[in-house]
Amino acid sequence: DLRTGGAPLPRWEEVSGRGLGAALQLLKMRPGTHRLAMTRGAALGLQRTDWATPKDRPSGELNVSITGRHLFRSDRDADVRAVFRSPPSHPLHAANVERILGIPMDIYDGRVNGELEVRMHDRKTWKEFPDITGRLQCRGVNFHFWDATDDFEDVNMNLYFEDNRMYLHRAAGRFGAIPLVASGDLGISPQGDYRIVAQVPGVEINALRETLAARPLPYPVHGSVGGTLHISGDLEHPVYTGTAVATALTPEQLRMSAPSTARDAVLADAAEGAIGAYYKVPFKSASLVF
Repeated sequence: DLRTGGAPLPRWEEVSGRGLGAALQLLKMRPGTHRLAMTRGAALGLQRTDWATPKDRPSGELNVSITGRHLFRSDRDADVRAVFRSPPSHPLHAANVERILGIPMDIYDGRVNGELEVRMHDRKTWKEFPDITGRLQCRGVNFHFWDATDDFEDVNMNLYFEDNRMYLHRAAGRFGAIPLVASGDLGISPQGDYRIVAQVPGVEINALRETLAARPLPYPVHGSVGGTLHISGDLEHPVYTGTAVATALTPEQLRMSAPSTARDAVLADAAEGAIGAYYKVPFKSASLVF
């Protein structure tokens, strides 16, 4: 029943895949300011039925304000601002951030609140990519970067948007089996890139190998590593590199580790300071680059 400028809103399938600019053009807004508000199942004032959650329509609230200027002038581009707000009292399902921004990740769980402004005001922002600014608070978010070897899970972070880049500071969560704290930024336009650095306090080395989809070693290895993980490269082809240093296994990691000749070698030389082993060879220190 939502209406804009006296005209009924178009059906979602009429604008699906065309982007925000095409959607606003189909709204046929009249000169002036028009405001939309929606809760539980509407996106940009358009009824949605294909939510990216297995549950029934997710709870949460999303308020959208659309302001247009110079909409019917032939001598200059229209200036349209769309402001998306989700209050802390009714945070939005995180999957809808992916739908609003079109960022190169699949978000499938968690809650988000905050404010984003999407603005189209010149040829570049109408034809290529809009200007996006704002701040989002994310809690318990699960997502997957395209071409990543594993999922990011239970991530808590604050996101800042400026100059078509998304900045994160000390985002805490897990990348597969790897606990990490990450900072950095990534470009959210189609030509964007990753510039993210994550600190890893310690992870069992076989769990690290599986998360990074590395080939198994020819002989058993036992130990724990901590270090730095770098994510770089363009949005569609991220590159994962880093450095790692061997650390002592925690009692929990030791209890959960699988029996092997390498594990037996560490236990046999623990009194001598062994913290890891490759096959039957224990070691007191080690580092690697990947």
